[in-house]
Parts: sequence; structure tokens; C-alpha cells
Amino acid sequence: MTTAYFIGIDVGTQGARVAVFDRQGSQLAAHDEVFELSANSRQEQDPRLWWNSCHRSLQQVCKELSATIDLTNIRSVGVTSTSGTIIPMGYDDRPLYPAIMYSDGRSAEEAIACKEAAISSGAEGYIAFNASSGLPKMLWFLRNYPDKITRLKRFIHASDFITGMLSGNFSVTDYTNVLKSGYDLHRLRWPDYITASSGIRKEWLQEVVPSGTPIGHLKNDWAKDLGLSGSVVVTAGITDGCASQIASGAVNLGDWNTTIGTTLVIKGVTKEEIEDPAGAIYCHRHPEGFWMPGGASNTGADWVSSRFAGADLSALADEAATLVPGQHLAWPLMQKGERFPFIAPDAVGFAPGGLSDVALFIAYMEGVAYIERYAFERIRKLSGEPVTQVFSAGGASNSDTWLQIRSDVLNIPIHKTRNVTGAAGAAITAASGTWFSNISAAAAQMVHPDKIVTPREPMVAAYESRYRDFIQLLKEKNISMSESALLKVYLLRHGQTAWNADNNRYCGRTDIPLTEKGLAQATAVRDQLQGIKLDAVYTSPLQRASKTAHIATGLEPVADQRLIEVDFGQWEYKTREEFIAENPTSWERWDKDPTHVKAGVTGETANEIVARVDDFLRRPTNAMQVKRYWLRLIMG
Repeated sequence: MTTAYFIGIDVGTQGARVAVFDRQGSQLAAHDEVFELSANSRQEQDPRLWWNSCHRSLQQVCKELSATIDLTNIRSVGVTSTSGTIIPMGYDDRPLYPAIMYSDGRSAEEAIACKEAAISSGAEGYIAFNASSGLPKMLWFLRNYPDKITRLKRFIHASDFITGMLSGNFSVTDYTNVLKSGYDLHRLRWPDYITASSGIRKEWLQEVVPSGTPIGHLKNDWAKDLGLSGSVVVTAGITDGCASQIASGAVNLGDWNTTIGTTLVIKGVTKEEIEDPAGAIYCHRHPEGFWMPGGASNTGADWVSSRFAGADLSALADEAATLVPGQHLAWPLMQKGERFPFIAPDAVGFAPGGLSDVALFIAYMEGVAYIERYAFERIRKLSGEPVTQVFSAGGASNSDTWLQIRSDVLNIPIHKTRNVTGAAGAAITAASGTWFSNISAAAAQMVHPDKIVTPREPMVAAYESRYRDFIQLLKEKNISMSESALLKVYLLRHGQTAWNADNNRYCGRTDIPLTEKGLAQATAVRDQLQGIKLDAVYTSPLQRASKTAHIATGLEPVADQRLIEVDFGQWEYKTREEFIAENPTSWERWDKDPTHVKAGVTGETANEIVARVDDFLRRPTNAMQVKRYWLRLIMG
């Protein structure tokens, strides 16, 4: 059997890890380094320090393995790092500025601008930009460092810097890294709104390929330094969350990964993209063209350290195993508010008083399992696709009792995987594009469950009843289990124009201003809106609509082409009497079938109008999920 080894590199916020794996997924060597951090490290870090750390770790693992394996059989290397971190690069392929970290909140204003531009353009996919997204950080850099623009060659992501240092190719990135940079994962291109509205040039944006795609070979200097072959392939990287999902084994349709650490994070694989009205679920693109949706809850395992600090957890778990299912219902939400699987900003956790330690321990484990089950029920509802098996990671997976409770509650097998690390996921991704036929084949050979826990039939029935009681208790406690944000829409017509005053002439796409009366009408509406909180204002791009909106609300409206006035074709600037006299047939045909006949011969059909307005209503609902009230001004 031909020998093959693969390197995985994981660059995190606080340190880097390099590990080497064989084709069966066994880890042969690994080395970690912790970064020297400063008070500013949550905002900016020097990517050259990342590389120096990775280089030293590569030297260490290669030196360690040189006595036991033939290093020339190392076939490829993959890299994973944080999502949303951006590095501006100069023409000398050196950073023009430190890495702008995903956790840097300085681009909040730019995030609003990016979101508005995306919504106005009708862009598909990820448009819920915030300060942790990549695209706003690009815009922030351009606004704050205009003197560096002439030296800017491109923007890259965190993992791209390491793959670039390894191969010399900084021009390529992958599907997962570009999600929060605004790349259209449906049409597989950078959308026009990015360059049209932000000043970000197309040439500053990278080529995008699936994770694991070969992008070059290890540079000769590094190959000689490490004792490796110059034929080692460097592959396109992957974000840290997706790397961990792949390392867990959740790579096939119907597979899902639940990681329970401080919080509960669920990621999986679906054939179709999940469109979540609440926006709590976002979707990466799978290397094979499927989708990788995910969501994060505020519920997790943080209660273990806060409530049971110093306790003998092993003894508690052993005792709990003999007492399940428990007799009490509890929800170990340690902070105010829940974000997934339902939106409840005012929710607080609960537990009965006076419970013994083991009874509370059981109730909390079961409460997390109930939230996990509700999440999967919602995923099934939104996707219409099955959840066939769950791969588990995180600290909670170390408890056999908790694994069994979760399997019984979900009525699904749970796989605990041996090595769920970012470095393992990066190595598997690299192997998928250089040794195996795809990511599924690579995971099948390189991911091995430490154990598989299956549901117990008597317990499944018992937990079915307890789960229903838990959901009912949430409702009785007035915990809103809304799966989408409350939406309240106000509609307002623009004020009077000169054409309205002149026998109500048809005014569609002609951009004419308001009359004095129209301005007064907008002012009168402002008084009527006093006391109403408005989060967003949308209008037609024509001035009569935007002016009315601005006066009436005091807010700056977002113009959206989908809300533009009706195209009346040859009827424009004419009264109904005038155009009927000119061409009675065109009126008769339209009057009988406005759905399919164009207004004024060359204008729009009712179907076309409804399609663009419906598209507007659907997309901003998804994008502005956290907003409680909107004002949309649809005028014309």
C-alpha cells in the first residue's frame, strides 16, 4: 500500500498547532505554540508572527518524524484559521497593515453600510454583515488608511496568509472564508454591489475555489529547510468551525455535528441551502457543492464549571446513569437571552429549588439535550431533509452518561470522534484534494469514532414524554419560542408632485420632486409617527419617495431598486383620458389582463411588479432578523 502523510495547520487567536497524520487519520506528531498577546491582540495581530510560529512547529514535527517515517511521503498541507479576519497585502506580498481580527469591533459602522448595500442590490446568500464579518473590515481599512490604497494589491483571509507563505500564492482563497466577505456562493462570483457601493476594486478580491483544492507547491526554500519534497501540494484553506466539523466526520448528507463546550454549536450537511427567517442559521458551501448550515445557542456546558466547581464529576455522572430519566425539568441557560434554536432575548434559565446535586446534574444534562432536540426539529422543518446521525465534540462528549441521554432524547445514534481538532480537519481537507477523490472519501478513511452510542428503546419513549413537558413548561413560563423576529411593516405613499396635481397625470419612472403641498404632507406624517421606534426605512430610489421618507422619519432611507415606481411605458405623463383616446386598444388589453399585459405597451406587467416587490419583502426579512419593527416606504 502506498504511503501518504498530510500536514494540518491550525492558527487560532491565541496560538498555532501543526500536526501530521497518516492516510488512516492517525496523528503521528504535533507541536503547539502560544502567541505572545497584548491588550490589542483582539483587534490586531501581526500575521508574520503567526508564520514564524508555524514555521518553528513545522521544523519541530519534521525533525521528530525524520527518524521514523520517510518525509518525502508527505503529500499535502492544509490550513485552517479564524473566520472574518482580514489582511491587506501589498505588491511585495507583505502585509500593509496587521491582520484585522474577527473580534475587532471597529468596523461596526461599515457593517451597516455593507448590509444596506447588499439588501438594496437584492444579493443572495450572506448579507447579515456585522463587525465580525470580513467585508466591513476591508471597507474600514480603506476609509481609515487612504494613504495605503496605492500600495494595496489584495485583501486576504487569515488561513490564506499561511498558505501564501507556504506556496507563494496569495491570490486564492476558499468557499468558507469568503462567506462573510460577501462572495455569492450561489452564482460563485463576487457580486457587483461590493465594487459599486464600497469602492472595493475587483482586483483586490481573491479567486475562490473549494476548500482542499491544490493552489501550488511548497516553496523550494521551505522544502529544503524542512527536509520535504518540493512536490508537497499546498491546498486552499478552510475556516476553523468548518474544519472541526470535518474532523468530527459530519461530511455527508444528513450528517450533523454538535459541539457542546461553553455553548452548543450545531453544524451539518444539507442538499439545499437552509433559509432561516430568524437568521440564526447561516450556510457555508460544502467542498462537493452541498451546504453546511450551522447555528449557535447560548445554552451549553458552562453550568458544569459554574455550578459544580470542585465536584467529583465522574462520580456524579456514574450515579446519574442509574437514575435517568430524571424527575425534574431545568434549563441551564447561564446568561439572559437565547439565540438558537429560537429567539428569546429576555429568556432566563430555570431549575427547581432544593434539588440534590445529582438530581440537578441530571436535570441540566437533560435540559441541554432537549434544546439540542428542538434545534434538530427546527432544522428538519426548515430544510425538509433528514437528520440521520450526530457526531459529537466538545467537553460534554467526555461524559458517557450525557452522550447516552442525548442519544435517547434525540432518538439518533451519536458518534464520538477520536480527534476533533482544527489541525485534523485541515489535514483531512488537504488529503481530500490531493489523495482521495473528495472530502467524503477522505473522512471515511481518516475519521474514526471513539464510540457510537445508540438510543435505548425504553428510554426513547420515556424521554419523548419528558421532552413534551419541557417544551410546555417553556411556554408556561412565557418564554417566547419565536423562530423569527417580530415584523411590523408600515406602508406610506409619497407626497404630492406636480403631475399628481395636474389632473393626476401618470407618473412612473420620471424622477420629479415634491410640491410644497407634498412637503407639508410628509411633515404631517412625521407627527403621526411620533413615539414609534423605526429600525429601517426603505424607499424607491426616486426623489419623491426618498424625500418623503426622510422628512417623515428623520432617518436616512435605504434606496432599493425593487421598490421603484411602476413603469407605465407610453402612458407616462398622460392622464387616463389622454392615453385612452390615443390608443384605446392598449388600455382595453391591459384592463382585461394586467397580470400578463404590459402597461402602456412597453411598461411592466402586474406579475413583474409583484415579483420584484415580493423578492424585496422576502430578503430583507431574512437579513434584518434581529429587528423588531421596520418602516418600509413603498411608493409610486
